[in-house]
Amino acid sequence: HLERHFDGKLTPYIQQLDVAGSTLPALLDAHGVTELDLLHIDCEGYDWEVLRQLDLERYAPRFILFEYHHLSEDALAAAREFLRERYQVFRPGIDYLAVHRSVASAERAALGRRMETVVP
Repeated sequence: HLERHFDGKLTPYIQQLDVAGSTLPALLDAHGVTELDLLHIDCEGYDWEVLRQLDLERYAPRFILFEYHHLSEDALAAAREFLRERYQVFRPGIDYLAVHRSVASAERAALGRRMETVVP
């Protein structure tokens, strides 16, 4: 994505490195995270792969922001279905903003006046 966005100008500076990976649950556990207010995911097309690892019953963040722009239609539909029961989802630009249904309906309605609702 970087090479495309910058017309190859960054290509000489890009290095391939092996790095240790982790799952979202392992990362949260390793750092003692017991609750989340906001989860922001921006993984250049792998956002659904990260989001699907979130235990919505255990953490239930009030807000989840993730980029849908690079997702396939299947991944996008799966993400919306994953969030449907507990979240109202809005589209601010190339991101989805999922707002937990425990957030006051007046606040969610105000968001709906400012951006498209994709999961009512």
